[in-house]
Amino acid sequence: MKIILVLLLSYFHLVSCNSTRSDTLLPGQSFSFSAEDTLVSKQGKFELGFFCPGNCEKLFIGIWYTNIKPKTVVWIANRDNPIRPPFNNSHLELSDGNLQLLDARKQRVWSSSLSTPSAYANKAVLLDSGNLVLTNGIDRQWQSFNYPTDTWLPGAMIGFNKSKNTLQKLTSWRDLNDPASGSYSLQLGQNQNGELVVQHNFQEEWRSGPWNEGGFAILAQQNYYKDLFDFSYDPTEYSKYITYNVFDESDISRIVLEFNGSMKQWFWSKDHQSWQLVWSRSTDNCDRINFCGAFAICDMNAGPPCECLKGYEKKFKLDWDSRNYSGGCVRKNPLQCGSNNKNFVHMPNVKLPVSSESMKVGNDQICEYICSSNCSCNAYAYSNSGECLLWYSDLIDLSRLPNNSSQVEFNIKLFERSNKGKKKLLLVALVVSITSASFVCGTCCYFLWRIKLKEKGILGRKKFREMLLSKSATNLSKPGTSSKMGQEKKLSIELKFFELRELKAVTDNFSPDNKLGEGGFGPVFKVLLLHKKIY
Repeated sequence: MKIILVLLLSYFHLVSCNSTRSDTLLPGQSFSFSAEDTLVSKQGKFELGFFCPGNCEKLFIGIWYTNIKPKTVVWIANRDNPIRPPFNNSHLELSDGNLQLLDARKQRVWSSSLSTPSAYANKAVLLDSGNLVLTNGIDRQWQSFNYPTDTWLPGAMIGFNKSKNTLQKLTSWRDLNDPASGSYSLQLGQNQNGELVVQHNFQEEWRSGPWNEGGFAILAQQNYYKDLFDFSYDPTEYSKYITYNVFDESDISRIVLEFNGSMKQWFWSKDHQSWQLVWSRSTDNCDRINFCGAFAICDMNAGPPCECLKGYEKKFKLDWDSRNYSGGCVRKNPLQCGSNNKNFVHMPNVKLPVSSESMKVGNDQICEYICSSNCSCNAYAYSNSGECLLWYSDLIDLSRLPNNSSQVEFNIKLFERSNKGKKKLLLVALVVSITSASFVCGTCCYFLWRIKLKEKGILGRKKFREMLLSKSATNLSKPGTSSKMGQEKKLSIELKFFELRELKAVTDNFSPDNKLGEGGFGPVFKVLLLHKKIY
């Protein structure tokens, strides 16, 4: 009987203890460090309470997973203003419409700081999503999801609201045991393409690549992710947010920006009772912003990893030879403005460059036309959702991805003549060259021909003269003596030549009456005054 009574008392004690583990804090209520009070979400997934990391020199209030050991903290209220010893009587209360954290001296260490605290926020509730909210039962006046620390939980947002001047970003711990704000942050890029950016001391160190068709290109190469979770992007005129959700609500997932800048996604394995790493951001050179410089593409599977885009050449060749690629590439040919340039190089499976502008258009042709008609546009990309991305500045941080990793095809405008234009130019040059060569050759041949004719005429005259001399010598020799003279010596006779006036005089101006006949060498005239010696 006593045993039964003890068991009943133990049971009612447990029920009583569990009943105090509420998910709600009402106005005027508080829980303290000394009593080890906590708030526990309705289904027991998350817990809100006090904790001190490391050697317990600083006290914080935060949220962690209830049934996961070791304690995994996902949110901290006073990360940059910890409670210093003594810790006794430090407590969290809901008063004046705000959550307020007070130390042992009753000094306010942290507050939800609603600008218009009041009667509308009548309770604080820890939800099973890990979100701590202040609500009036209808509207949320404040929520911890708007002030994330180093952990991104499913359903939480990373982004900004310009009209409300709010920014949701992850900020790493200072070190492994100090949750104060560190030097790394994860946030949504300020351009319009919906990409995540990791900054180190406010300088961009890593990019996810632009948002496309329900995700990011760097995650598309991980086949598992589509079966576990999905991302969503909600851009409006004044605000832009990215959230992610798990398909199975019983799955426990978190994305953490660690103190050294690494970004990892973990899933809790119920079978192994441990965290399983399913994704982490790459740390190779191609993920270092501007590793290859402007107008170059990075590929870690190639050697060297950097290569100039088509139509560009190395800016500082000696630096590239020493493996310093940051100088990038420059155009081989200057910009050709004044007419539409529709000569593009199509590049699939690439992580798109930084600093794009986007707009909604009807189709790919319109996107191409917008870029081709603007001399300052270097490249464009079009997604099936109707998003047209345009690049007007230098193309920086372009890298190759595995096949089928990206559904967006990147198109780079070339500022060199197309192959068709080059062929036409070559043909024109060839025709001009052949024509010029033909003219020169023809001219040379003509003059050579003239020279040959001239030389041939002189030789002809010489041969004719020799023939005349030969015949005259035969006719003027005495009969019967030519043979004898030929045997003894040659007769040396020089035929006399007459001037034209003399020939006219002796032929009566070549009178037909004096013409004796005509042969192969022309007409033959008789000579008057034969009794006179004229030679």
